[in-house]
Amino acid sequence: MFLSSSKLRKTFSVLVLAAGFVLSAQSASACMCESLGSPKKNFDHAKNGAASIFVGRAVEVVNGITHGDFAGWRVKLKIERYWKGQLDEEVIVFTGRNDCAAHFAVGDEYLVLAYVPDGERDLYTNVCMKTGLVRLSANELKWLGIPKRR
Repeated sequence: MFLSSSKLRKTFSVLVLAAGFVLSAQSASACMCESLGSPKKNFDHAKNGAASIFVGRAVEVVNGITHGDFAGWRVKLKIERYWKGQLDEEVIVFTGRNDCAAHFAVGDEYLVLAYVPDGERDLYTNVCMKTGLVRLSANELKWLGIPKRR
């Protein structure tokens, strides 16, 4: 059976469109965090790897890429309560070296689990560390228990 030229064009257009979707999906980058089977186990893994765990409000967010200072974002947070680490009233955390960057907005309150990479002194975080908005972190806050207050 032969296709008419209009059906052939439609079929070709659909194939080109489908190929475009497939290629763009494969080339799009996404963060792939290690999964240990349950949200609680994943959180415990992040908690154990964290040097500092705290709730803080973002008071400054700087895009280091556009400023040419560093690859990623620098976030200054005012600490409200904490569970782990030796923290000042305000702390700087870096994120964004890859697709797993945690996203911050000035004024929002975050649960932050931060680590210190080998050979560095600064705190870093990402979504695999379970850093996120406090309003979306009810289970994590429950698992952490009673915090220390600033």
